[in-house]
Amino acid sequence: MTGEGRLDPSSPSGKTTIGVARCCGALPLKCVALVGASEIGFGSAAQAARRDGLTAWFSICNRPITLEQAMNNAPELLANLAGQIIQLFYSAHF
Repeated sequence: MTGEGRLDPSSPSGKTTIGVARCCGALPLKCVALVGASEIGFGSAAQAARRDGLTAWFSICNRPITLEQAMNNAPELLANLAGQIIQLFYSAHF
């Protein structure tokens, strides 16, 4: 699991999340990003992210909220989403 504030088409140009994904892809391991916002849909940017090793990405925002609310509540939002993703992986393997 890795994360960043915003996943966007510029992410492959040096953001840590894509660097982590590339390392995971070389091992091979699954790499999931928890992001504040995603500007990557299903087009070429998504295909590039997957080629770089990013398995999936999820926004921590579980409802419409302002940037300020997301930043103020980031620890709780991250913990909730990480727990859901871990449960998903766990249930798929056991």
